[in-house]
Amino acid sequence: MIKAHKIRLNPTPEQANYFARAAGTAR
Repeated sequence: MIKAHKIRLNPTPEQANYFARAAGTAR
């Protein structure tokens, strides 16, 4: 959850891609 908030505050292209990958794998 903390990581998600951090990405929301600073949605960088690399972080966004990594988060999308992690979310897809987690789900």
